[in-house]
Amino acid sequence: MEDAIDVAQEAAEGAEDRLVSAAAVAIALLATFMAFCGVKGDNTDYAIIQENADAMDQWAMYQAKSMKQYMFELQRDDLQAEMAVGGVGLSAAARGELIGMVQGYEATIERYEGEKKEIKGTAEGHEQARDALNETANKLDLAEVFLSLSVALMAITILTKRRWLFGVSLVPGLIGVLLGLAALAGLPFSVPLPSFLA
Repeated sequence: MEDAIDVAQEAAEGAEDRLVSAAAVAIALLATFMAFCGVKGDNTDYAIIQENADAMDQWAMYQAKSMKQYMFELQRDDLQAEMAVGGVGLSAAARGELIGMVQGYEATIERYEGEKKEIKGTAEGHEQARDALNETANKLDLAEVFLSLSVALMAITILTKRRWLFGVSLVPGLIGVLLGLAALAGLPFSVPLPSFLA
């Protein structure tokens, strides 16, 4: 009878050792992946900041072009008003010179309008890139949350040696790995954030 009890105890200890070993290996793998997600998340955050700064620079340039364009529109309008009011008494040469100036202003206004369209497109491109990077950063952040939860549950598994807890701890680990892989692969997988995390 004692031999059977000894064999059962040894089997139980062997099972506990395998559980502890499995949990320890899982912790090491998840922690490594979590660190990788953390580094990638930090790099993504820096890229978000850069894209945002580039977008703001472009919008500032757009605003400057708009102001210059407006100044030329005012000058053109003044010349047109001057020609309308006092154009009767102007010589043909003076009138031709004013018409040339108005045409020059109009050409400059058109040039600014074209430049503004190009600048607007560039700024919106930076904003779209920023938004896409923000989605990636959110996925990486959530991946880290789930991976941390999994690691914590596995540590408790090692302490309590409860097999069911090991199974429970794998669930957030799997979610974290999937979120991390989706972020790293650029998959269009979206996770809605609760309002307190947004």
